[in-house]
Amino acid sequence: MHTKPTVLLAMAPVCRSRLLELFEECGAEILAAGDYRHASRLLKRYPDVEVVVTALTHPDGNWSDLLRHVVDFGLEARVVVCAPGADQRLWAEIFWRGAYDLLVEPYGLEQVRSIVETASARGALHMHAVAS
Repeated sequence: MHTKPTVLLAMAPVCRSRLLELFEECGAEILAAGDYRHASRLLKRYPDVEVVVTALTHPDGNWSDLLRHVVDFGLEARVVVCAPGADQRLWAEIFWRGAYDLLVEPYGLEQVRSIVETASARGALHMHAVAS
């Protein structure tokens, strides 16, 4: 049984249209949040989210706050940070803190497809382990 992976897209509505389109094209189910607090509430309501895709900053927090939320609540979601550009310092910080990946604009279909396929495979392994 193949299920659609659930992706929480945490960024301002004006910034997420391209990513929303790409994740939908890859077959993901999307939850959308415009800021950190809304994303936190959605994670509490849907703790089985496979991937959290977040902007660097939110009006009420940032990507590391969202990553900390995922870790503190023992969620298995992979956190992917989106940035308009990236230097070596940003790459190092994101991976050092435990984020799964960094998406840099312009966002590409292959990058998004890879994230969705990894989430799908992880979900299938989890379902197999539960069923065994």
